[in-house]
Amino acid sequence: MGGLEVNFRFTRLVPSRFKRARRYVIKQPMEKIDAQQDHLRLEPFKLGAQVTFKGKPYKIQRLTTLASGEAAVVLEGKKEQFVISANQFLAGVSS
Repeated sequence: MGGLEVNFRFTRLVPSRFKRARRYVIKQPMEKIDAQQDHLRLEPFKLGAQVTFKGKPYKIQRLTTLASGEAAVVLEGKKEQFVISANQFLAGVSS
């Protein structure tokens, strides 16, 4: 019976390697997300409101925030429920 040969190599994380890795991660620029404007643009849409999104009727189930900090809307139709970003929602909605 042929076996699979696997080789592992464990290395210790010595302080000098840790400092270099930490320095690299800390120096990476972080992207700032200012999603407050999207939240403000969603204010006219109240929970439970009926809207038409891309030609289909939906009910606004919840206003929420994605992990990225971007505003989002949970829409519920007859057979589906989904989360969509505020930008996509505002681009395709008609009340």
